[in-house]
Amino acid sequence: MEDELREQAHARARHTLIHRDWRLVGDAEAGFLEEVLAEVETRLPFAQGRSLEALVEHATIVRYGHVWHTACRAEGTIHQERAIEELHTLLFRVAFHRLDRDQQLAQDCAQAALVKTWHNLDRIEDPGSFLWWALRILNNEINKRLTAGKRRVTDRRTGQTAWQDVEVSASDLQPEGHPEEESVEYPTTFARLNGAPVDQAPAMTEDMRASLEAAIRACLDNERQQAVIVRIFFDAKSRREVAEELGTTPQIVSVFKQRALKRLQACEGFLTVLEELL
Repeated sequence: MEDELREQAHARARHTLIHRDWRLVGDAEAGFLEEVLAEVETRLPFAQGRSLEALVEHATIVRYGHVWHTACRAEGTIHQERAIEELHTLLFRVAFHRLDRDQQLAQDCAQAALVKTWHNLDRIEDPGSFLWWALRILNNEINKRLTAGKRRVTDRRTGQTAWQDVEVSASDLQPEGHPEEESVEYPTTFARLNGAPVDQAPAMTEDMRASLEAAIRACLDNERQQAVIVRIFFDAKSRREVAEELGTTPQIVSVFKQRALKRLQACEGFLTVLEELL
């Protein structure tokens, strides 16, 4: 690529990063820009009249997807927290505009999409498609809520379809798996992990707490995930309170919580201790 075109491509790539407020590249900008140029060069033969600016912007998004995906998998690092914060900001912004500026509904959709994206990072075969993959998950969450309490009906004469309201309860509209912002979990909630009825779980004692905390530390090598589980389940603190203590956001606390619970459910040592205690 000629020097003049390289400079134009560099400028456009930087503009894309700044405009979208993407900061994960950091000190590695020079190498990132070269990756963008390499991506552009592979697409030039198939450009079919697309402008250089459009090609560079697309290539920047693709290469940033690799950066994003890697950062989200960097367990227990500041880089991971920044990646999650950026992703949540993007998902919320998109949901906010799609949902006619309904802030609470946009927050619910963004939060659900964020957790599902993080839970399924290992399923992404092409990190370059990370952004579009996350947006597709968000789109599904938005559509789920927009059609909650409705059913699709087809007019037999015209073949046209429409959504009609059906009677639903308040519980039907509650976002699945995501409690209210200030809801509080209790230690007996762990009974759900091994199938025990919550109302039959014993009261928490100091010895029980010590045993469970030791099992949690043995199963979770991420200290922040350990802290989230202990503070939420044992200290009965809300996500916002935990976020303030850890110097992060409630959204990241929620992601840590979901990720930690998923690992605990697969940890034989923890489940053994849980079965003995509960």
